[in-house]
Amino acid sequence: MNSGRKGARIELLAKKHLEQAGYLVLRSSGSHSPVDIVAMDHNGTRWIQVKSDSDSRTMRPSEMEVVREELREIPHPDNASLELWIYRTGYGWIRQEVVA
Repeated sequence: MNSGRKGARIELLAKKHLEQAGYLVLRSSGSHSPVDIVAMDHNGTRWIQVKSDSDSRTMRPSEMEVVREELREIPHPDNASLELWIYRTGYGWIRQEVVA
């Protein structure tokens, strides 16, 4: 499976996970923006970058920090959380961190 298809599959898993939790979810498919998913509910919004565990293992810590910094630089409302989610095939969501 190529990385684009794998990324889209993981983004769809995140979308489904959030919808089951009651969020309205928008996916930025095919974009190269720092935000893959925007999830909204009555409490606010979650702006999420989704990575697979294989992405996070092959990226140096400094490259992962660049991803976090890209998220921090996005103009966003006060009630939006900026998050980085890591998915490991066979295990599910292994990390969901709030970046800002």
